[in-house]
Amino acid sequence: MGEDRPIGPSKQPETPSTRHSKYYFDDQQSVFLVENTFFKVHRYYLTRESEVFRTMFSCPSSEHGQEGVDDSKPIHLPGVTTRQFEALLDFFYGGQLQRSIQVERPSSEAIPVTTNSAKKSSKGKKGIRTQLPSYEAKAQTAQSITFHATDVPQLFDLLSISTFYDFGLAREYAIRAIEANGGLDPIDKIYYANQCDIPEWLFTAYKELCQRSDPLEASEAERIGLTTAILVAKAREQIIRDQGCHRCVHRPMIWGSEEEEAGPVDAIVNSVFFDKEN
Repeated sequence: MGEDRPIGPSKQPETPSTRHSKYYFDDQQSVFLVENTFFKVHRYYLTRESEVFRTMFSCPSSEHGQEGVDDSKPIHLPGVTTRQFEALLDFFYGGQLQRSIQVERPSSEAIPVTTNSAKKSSKGKKGIRTQLPSYEAKAQTAQSITFHATDVPQLFDLLSISTFYDFGLAREYAIRAIEANGGLDPIDKIYYANQCDIPEWLFTAYKELCQRSDPLEASEAERIGLTTAILVAKAREQIIRDQGCHRCVHRPMIWGSEEEEAGPVDAIVNSVFFDKEN
């Protein structure tokens, strides 16, 4: 008789185990000190969305030990306020912003969003109202979001910290959400356009400021800077002189019905604020 053999499938050589490329999370937490407040949060969103934080966490430990392990050795975030860090964490974890947002998906063209991995787009159906389902969806649908008035300061906080630490998706969401809110004060738009590098906000803000009935207050001039305040005064004087009356300053243009008057004001704003030879 032949040699007995084991019954059943033959044993295959073992394949080495690997970590899943998408669903293997670094769940390590770190302690941050912002102003006088400790925060203990996961590193995951911070490292995924910001090259600054990826670099920070990849640095070797100092001779005094690793920072962020507990309250005695926190990671300091200078130049950041508690409110700003809260706004960033609320964005990641779905807190204040999530509770106050309703989305009405537009029936027109899709809204493109650039993420770290790919460009995405979304095209919804008219009349569908829902809560934002996820972190990525917030930036994708921000142009059609309605906010409570109390949310707007938090959006500016989110814009500031996301610009400072290069959180691209959070920054894009904040910009689109602020634009969707409408009726923003031109002083705020000028301030944040300069602080957060959003040049596309400047023209309409300058124009609105030059056409409003009230001159600049001292606090407003301080906020936008002396040079800009001088240029606003210069543009207002040119509008009055070139049109020969106060009508264009005291009554802003009504787009569509007075298009013939929009050209000169646009030209003055462009000449005063954007002509490098001026």
